[in-house]
Amino acid sequence: MNGVGYGQSQLLVMSDLPSEATIFGKHPIELLAAPSGITHLNTRNATIDAEHLLQVGWKRVIVNCAPERNVTLQGVMGYRKQYALRHIGSGTINKQTGNTIDGQCAIEMSEACCPWAKEQVVVMLSRTHIASDTIIVGETKFAVDKIWNLITIQTQWTAYIDQLLDRLSVNGNGGPIRDVHTVISVPSVYPYRISDFSLPSDSTGFVYILVSVKDCSRTYVGQTENISKRLYQHNKGWGAVGTADPQYRPYAVGAYICGMGHMNRVEREGIERKWKYYNCRVNDVMDRIEQGRRIVVEYNEDQLYEEMFIRFVITIDRSSVIT
Repeated sequence: MNGVGYGQSQLLVMSDLPSEATIFGKHPIELLAAPSGITHLNTRNATIDAEHLLQVGWKRVIVNCAPERNVTLQGVMGYRKQYALRHIGSGTINKQTGNTIDGQCAIEMSEACCPWAKEQVVVMLSRTHIASDTIIVGETKFAVDKIWNLITIQTQWTAYIDQLLDRLSVNGNGGPIRDVHTVISVPSVYPYRISDFSLPSDSTGFVYILVSVKDCSRTYVGQTENISKRLYQHNKGWGAVGTADPQYRPYAVGAYICGMGHMNRVEREGIERKWKYYNCRVNDVMDRIEQGRRIVVEYNEDQLYEEMFIRFVITIDRSSVIT
């Protein structure tokens, strides 16, 4: 502790740490009080020259412990006895999110007080202008092990963020571009419920497979310019003869092919017919969805440029259907 506030505005600094016996015994402690108008002391060099401060107008003051007072919380009565001091730079990691701290920042890493989430580790290590201004207070091995364990924990966001970064980066290492980069399995990376996944609302063209929510063995393959609008039409009974029977509605999108802005309706219908043909040979709903992946891979193998690739998006997995 080298900077504290006294009352509402007085800046005090501690040049010498009091003993443990003094603090636990709540004995008076000696601090240096700043002249009027001074509210900040640069401690980046981690030293406080008491003699220099006294020469420029600082004064030694004695701070006593405040009178003891009773405190009642949720039916439990206790008492509070403390110094009337407030750290001018203290705060929790969560409250420092977005802040840049001028000078040094000390972070406690102990069994009694330490971060519990990887996001907090990122915040605590990035608050200062330079890394040397971040000081971790605690036993070295415990601090290193705790930080390592936190940043290597997988959360519901891990796979989702990894896939986004892989797709956005020119150095993505997700695998062969003709398969991994053109097939997106939403259930494996989406951190929310699959039912909350939003379909595209643009009109660039899609070929899709629908799965009946009431009978998962019932599927339908179609093509459209706008998949979101088309699904609404299917579930209202206006979509196609194959989805008009109300006993099989509503339908959910099991997968769709996108990235088809360079293709016209005739070309989309060609892919639709091919998907239906492949599906005649399989009965399992997930196998029918996989035929869409097969079509995408086959199509992309014939393309010379990545700009012509189409993409396959899987929106359900086996746990989503009842066979």
